[in-house]
Amino acid sequence: MKHTFLFSLSLFSFVHAEAQTGRGQSITSGDVGIAYTWGSITGTATSQPFATNGYNTSLTVAFNRGVFVRDSWLLGYTIGFGRTWQGNTTQYSQRTQSDAVVRGSSGSVAGFVRRYWPVADRLFVYAGGGLGVSYGRNKSEQKSVMAPSQELTVTAASNQENWSADPSVQAGLLYAVSDRFGVEAGIRSNGLPIGASTASIGVNILSGRGGGAQAEAITAFQTQAGRWLLGASLSAFGNTAQYGGANAQQNNTRYSTGSVGLSAGRFVRNNTAIGLALRASLTATDNNLSAPATNYYTTYVIAPFVRAYKGQNRLRPFAEGGVEFSSTIQSVDRRVDQQQIGAQGSVGIAYMLGQRFIVQTTLATLYGRYLWYPKQADNVKSNMYTVGLTGSTGSNLAVAYSF
Repeated sequence: MKHTFLFSLSLFSFVHAEAQTGRGQSITSGDVGIAYTWGSITGTATSQPFATNGYNTSLTVAFNRGVFVRDSWLLGYTIGFGRTWQGNTTQYSQRTQSDAVVRGSSGSVAGFVRRYWPVADRLFVYAGGGLGVSYGRNKSEQKSVMAPSQELTVTAASNQENWSADPSVQAGLLYAVSDRFGVEAGIRSNGLPIGASTASIGVNILSGRGGGAQAEAITAFQTQAGRWLLGASLSAFGNTAQYGGANAQQNNTRYSTGSVGLSAGRFVRNNTAIGLALRASLTATDNNLSAPATNYYTTYVIAPFVRAYKGQNRLRPFAEGGVEFSSTIQSVDRRVDQQQIGAQGSVGIAYMLGQRFIVQTTLATLYGRYLWYPKQADNVKSNMYTVGLTGSTGSNLAVAYSF
């Protein structure tokens, strides 16, 4: 019986095996995400019953671009933008109504230069550095009204600004899988020696002189009916940030997360597989203004899925759909433990490497979720719904091996 072993490293890029670092070549990547969340919280058996309805809308965009101005020398820039809209209305039994609105925006820009060196067939090492500047602003307004007579209205407003300017040192590895696929992993730090302040893994798109190889029609033995998918996944990410300003206290935040997963599936027909994925992740957040300073979130996920590949070329698209259930445990306050159910659909691209490998990454996902808090007090009930769309050349690489 044929079997397939799936190992996901979350490392991916589009590259050319020989000319990828030649003058005139360019590397592009990016991310975009939009999400809308709404929900309600009600408290009944309290001294002052209440009902709160709220919403949260977020938009994030990031664009990265680099051009080889000389052989093996890459000059690039990164631009990022974020916007949030939040609001809620709380109605108390004593006929007092409170309205709160928060608007936030952020932006960042960075420039960098890298030098690439070939160290083996298809394998490159790079090092470089740059400078980045970021800015954030939050405006909030709260109004309380005694209804219905409106005898008293109380309004409060605040405006907070944060900024940072940081040099960076970068280092990483790049391995060319084919003329359009490769594996890239890197780290960035604010100084020497280099620490894993930010671990970056993701997809890059190469363009420039020479173009890509002509599409090759093949019979993909990897996705034939009767094959099995057995797999494991691993990913990690870390980030640090410092904020300060003339009227703001110094705020140092460190964020790190890692996840592992197992999956199993079977091709029930050519190019179509049905399977089940199990994942676990641990996230740690550290902030000098919080008490305690470090908070841990542990999440467990179970997710059945259906995946279909399309086309006869080595490079081909795929679509995937499924449902999932997750449970998150927080170390500081168990009353905010979360459980969540949802459904999602995604699309991506896959490369049939030889007759035994599949290399693929997810590029866009549309999702919907329902979240609740199982450990809340009996007199408090919460309901939260989210719909969102994400597009990313980020870390979603999977490599499959057949034997």
